[in-house]
Order: sequence, then structure tokens, then C-alpha cells
Amino acid sequence: MNQFRFWISGEPTAQARPRVTRKGCYYPEKSSSYRTWAVLQLKAQNAGRPPLAGPFRLQITVWIKRPKSNKSLRPIVKPDWDNFGKQISDALGKRKGAGILGDDAQVCDGRVIKRWATEWIEPGVEVVVEAL
Repeated sequence: MNQFRFWISGEPTAQARPRVTRKGCYYPEKSSSYRTWAVLQLKAQNAGRPPLAGPFRLQITVWIKRPKSNKSLRPIVKPDWDNFGKQISDALGKRKGAGILGDDAQVCDGRVIKRWATEWIEPGVEVVVEAL
């Protein structure tokens, strides 16, 4: 099988910029706790398979909750699409991630799509990893 699909439930959170203080560098709690949540869900769905090898295409569809004040057809809102991609591709990697990919550098073709969650589709992230 050359395609794997994963679903990460819950309101998606984008990768935040690291904060630097005198005591060191850290990521904000909201960003790091979402990564932990995503890794747990991805590991459970991966069923202990070894990391995939080779080049991959990665498609991430982010279903975000529509604010009541926003009536636009497309989610032209913060956070930026690429920050969602960073968060999920890091969660897929072997280092501090679910170990689905050996390294997120294996992704040769990637796409991040932002969509509004609906009454039929709850907020979450759909991840499709396809071998090239």
C-alpha cells in the first residue's frame, strides 16, 4: 500500500515561533501540547509500523472552526497555512514525533489546505502520506 491516511481530532493549532528568554528557548504551551496530542493520535493509528522510507507526497487538510463574525467562503484567517504544515510534518517525524516518517525531510511534495469545519466535519486535521 503506498498511501496512508490519518485523522487528528480536535481544534488544530499551528506551530508557534519559539520564545527565547534568559533561561533558554521554548515553545508556547498551546503549541507544544497540541504536538503531543497529535503524536499520540498518530502513533495509535500507525499501529507500531516501522518508519516509512523513501520520498513522499504529504497533503494536510486542516478543518478549522469558523468564527461567528466571519462569513467568507474561504478561511482567510490566521494562523498561516505553512505553520500548520510545520506542526504536522514535525509530528510525523521520528525525532520527537510519531515515527511514521524517518524524517520530515523525506517530504518532496507537500500541500496544506485550510477549510472551514462544518456540521458534518468536526475541527481536526486529515493527513495523507503517499509514496512517490
